[in-house]
Amino acid sequence: MNIKRFIAVLLTVLMALAVLPAASLAERAGEAVHEKAMLSKLSSVWQELEAVEAEALASGAEPGEVVMAVYRAALQLRLVDEKSINSLTHKGFFFKVSGMECCYDYVARNTKHVSSVTDDMLSAVSAAVPAKNGPTNMNVLLVGPYYGEDSNFTNQYRNEANSIATTTGGDMVELAHYAATGPAIADAAADSGVIIYDSHGTASGTSSYLCLTTNSGITSEDYSNGWAVNAGSAAYIDGRYIQHHIPNELPNSIVWMAICEGMKLSGRGTTGYALLEAGAGCVYGYSQSVSFTGDYRYEAHFWNNMKNNNMTVAEAFNAMTAALGNWDPAYPSPSGSAWPIVMSPDDPFPSNPDSHQTVYCDWSLMGGDMEPVDIEGWSLSESAIELYATSTVSVKFERIPDNANNYELTWHSLDRNIATVSGNNRRVNITGVGEGETEIYCEVVAGGEVLGRAYCAVTVLHFPTLDEAANAEGGMLTFTSPSTNYPWVAGFADGRAVAKSGNAGIDSSTSTMQLVLNMQ
Repeated sequence: MNIKRFIAVLLTVLMALAVLPAASLAERAGEAVHEKAMLSKLSSVWQELEAVEAEALASGAEPGEVVMAVYRAALQLRLVDEKSINSLTHKGFFFKVSGMECCYDYVARNTKHVSSVTDDMLSAVSAAVPAKNGPTNMNVLLVGPYYGEDSNFTNQYRNEANSIATTTGGDMVELAHYAATGPAIADAAADSGVIIYDSHGTASGTSSYLCLTTNSGITSEDYSNGWAVNAGSAAYIDGRYIQHHIPNELPNSIVWMAICEGMKLSGRGTTGYALLEAGAGCVYGYSQSVSFTGDYRYEAHFWNNMKNNNMTVAEAFNAMTAALGNWDPAYPSPSGSAWPIVMSPDDPFPSNPDSHQTVYCDWSLMGGDMEPVDIEGWSLSESAIELYATSTVSVKFERIPDNANNYELTWHSLDRNIATVSGNNRRVNITGVGEGETEIYCEVVAGGEVLGRAYCAVTVLHFPTLDEAANAEGGMLTFTSPSTNYPWVAGFADGRAVAKSGNAGIDSSTSTMQLVLNMQ
């Protein structure tokens, strides 16, 4: 281990020990195990980076080339926190490993080369690194609500999901049966570059839905907006549910919907467009009901080309339909059969979904070359917002030109006791913490330099409790809502706090609020 890094790690450990509260031996043992695991991750990353640095130095690379070689290596390491790499200069850059701050400093590590390092060297090498049109997260999410409910579902997609994860080097996460709740799917989707729906699907009104075996976590707002459909103890969710519930933008994911009617004509791509708006790079689905046999044949051919031949979606899709036909062969004729459809920024919902589609999407599993486009101007979609404590508002980063990609954003809150931020290169989620006023801002970084900032004023208002909403002015009664599925909640109407039942617009349902009086 590098001496300087060893001293830094030692100081970190000593500082951690200095502030440990009195704890049981079990707690201390648990903390020691955690600390050891964290330091093991740190050591693993540095071993990789130091090996790349040594190879570059041995080849006689210029200082700027060494920095960029290590920088590229850090981008590929799974243990380096996603989007944590920042402040790239001629000297090096900063990054995080499991939240631990790290710095690669070429000058400090190679003092004999200090005088020969220039920003010109770095910019010349940096310009040669193209952006990639592929997932920014290598994890694979498999959603199978009907595993254990319907014996027709096999291990086909479990095996495929594991195979994809092996190719990308990511983790495979499976949400099956009752674990596949709406909130769990939304949370996991935000950390997955490949998302597979292996379930039943249906269409209702003007949207297509993924069928769940539980309605846990689905709110009355979801039902009212049509993002979800109640089915007794079960529920259906569409792309708009994911769009409005993911904690962050999808990491340029591909969503493979192995479900019936995922691209139903009546919906005209409602689910697909919502997922694209949420950050997906492409969405695959069927115009009609698809058989297990037909879908499995398409899936195997498509993903083999994506994994083994590094094809783009367009290449894999067009090869698949050329080899297997344009519609599910399990049906006797093209009329009413399932036609595969891809939606992407280059592929809108087809005018006739029951016909062959020529696909143009350049998304690939391991990333495809894409020319960098410099940013010339920017702003936020809102200059000032109001929200309540515990609620979250999303604000978009607007670029000039709108296809600019050669930049990075870092988001900040001037007072985290009032509002916190969690964002990426396209938008930020602002969450109210406590009453007051503050500002959030982003720094626009390109080529290791801060080009400027964009600000948004934030006012966080007090959100009433159920007691405050249900009591008369000055009242001190205590109210509870024991309803599991449809609890009463506090809200606002006509400028005043009100209590609302949670089952508005849902037939044959009950929402209960109760008051208990303790009398002497």
